[in-house]
Amino acid sequence: DLEITGREITSTGEQLLAFINKMPIIKKINRKIEDITPEELSSIKYSTQDKKVSKQLVAILESMKNDINEQYNNTLKIKNMIYDFRIEIVGGENSKGNICHSIYYDIINKKKYINDFFDNSDD
Repeated sequence: DLEITGREITSTGEQLLAFINKMPIIKKINRKIEDITPEELSSIKYSTQDKKVSKQLVAILESMKNDINEQYNNTLKIKNMIYDFRIEIVGGENSKGNICHSIYYDIINKKKYINDFFDNSDD
C-alpha cells in the first residue's frame, strides 16, 4: 500500500512538472530571473491559460496533500498497533500512555509456579 502510494505521488509529481513546464509563462522566463532586464521582466505577463493551469495545479496539489495526510495517518495507526502489541508482550507504556504489564513476565511466573507445584508435589 505504501509502495503504491509512493509510486502514485512520484508519477503525479512528474506529470505536474511536465504540466508546469508547458505553461506559456515558463517559455517566456526560461532564463534565470537575474539575467532578465527590468524591461523584459515587465513585459512578462500571466496569460489566461497560465491562470487556468495554476488553478488546476492548486487543486491537484491540495488533493495530493490530502492523500499524503491520509496515508500518513494510516501508517501512524499501523506503527502504533505494532508498538502496542510489543508493549503488551514486554510491558511498559503504550502509545496512548497506558501502562501494560508484561504478558511474557506473567507467563514465566505462571510456568515457575506450575513447576514449583509439581516439584513440591513429588514430596
